[in-house]
Amino acid sequence: MRHALAIVALMSALGCERTSGAKDDVMREPVPSDTTRVAANTPSAPTTGGWPADQSAYQLGNLDSLRLKVPSCGAAAIPFTVDSVGPLHPGQALGQVAARCPHGLAMWDWGDEGIPSPVLLVRFGTMTVRIALEDTLSTSHVTSLLSVDSTARTREGVGPGSTVAALKRAYGALRYVEGECTVLATLPRTPGISFRLDLLKDFKCGSLEGDGDSHWRAPAGAKVREMFVYAP
Repeated sequence: MRHALAIVALMSALGCERTSGAKDDVMREPVPSDTTRVAANTPSAPTTGGWPADQSAYQLGNLDSLRLKVPSCGAAAIPFTVDSVGPLHPGQALGQVAARCPHGLAMWDWGDEGIPSPVLLVRFGTMTVRIALEDTLSTSHVTSLLSVDSTARTREGVGPGSTVAALKRAYGALRYVEGECTVLATLPRTPGISFRLDLLKDFKCGSLEGDGDSHWRAPAGAKVREMFVYAP
């Protein structure tokens, strides 16, 4: 149950992943702009501390329309593990992330609750990883690492686009946790990585709220929408 509560707490921040004071925090002691290079840093996209000042225009939902390229942090494909994605891991300071991936694309994630929080996007091979942060200070920590790309995979070969049946074949029993009308498939034996499911009409909001031990089970054909690594 402790693991389930930790997941619910993370989801309320994920999406969920919001920082209530993000808009004010970027005004104090920001990361130097030459530490985290921002592709959006152009005359039409003024920045504050390395992040675009226009939080509405430079949000994740506008990434394609802005035609911004996600910088590479490595040419090789790397797997998601229970505690990291290559050189990145939850709990890492932004300054450490910038040292390993100095060309991250800084954006804002408004999430489901409409509260902007800072994220960095980097690419490993053809896989884009979203690095969620507490704040824009160099000492701010990574809260999660997320990908929605079909090329993102764990060492067991599952990821976005995989079915619940494939998750069960790879990991055995799953635990389902709900938060904000979103269901995650979690791994009771290996906390640290979770899979957000795309259930469409197969789920009624509130069926699992706060109860990771419910008898509810996801349809075997339901697919993973995104996966993320977090600090359990």
